[in-house]
Amino acid sequence: AAASGLAPVDSVSLWPLLSGAAAESPRQEIPLYSGYMEAQNAFISGQYKYLRAAHTYPAVWLPDCPTIDTDCPGYSNWSCEGGCLFDILADPSESTDISEEAPAVVTRMLRRIDELRSKMRAYSSFEHSDKAVSVFQSKYNGFVGPW
Repeated sequence: AAASGLAPVDSVSLWPLLSGAAAESPRQEIPLYSGYMEAQNAFISGQYKYLRAAHTYPAVWLPDCPTIDTDCPGYSNWSCEGGCLFDILADPSESTDISEEAPAVVTRMLRRIDELRSKMRAYSSFEHSDKAVSVFQSKYNGFVGPW
């Protein structure tokens, strides 16, 4: 990585957590998405998840959805275009945006996202995105699946 001018590789083994040998994750931050489109981010830090995206999302995520017998909830107009913050320990279904109640957490997470973005390279993978999104919306009720 250094020879190419990149930041050092961040490698943390999660095997102790996955195998049950450890009760806590060695990783406290998980950048889920932060790259090509600056206006879209998904980042977990400790108990919080920050999401900013120009999409609408299903209003509720259920543990039993989707299944072969259970349809997923429909889309709502719920959007995180301006940014949403969730306490994923207290609200694992991410149904309550707490960004207005915790602006300091949002600010801290946005600074960290910017710091991480400054150390990464991102490339567009949107060549077939219109087709993929169409299938996700029509076939999978908004969930990502094979297309």
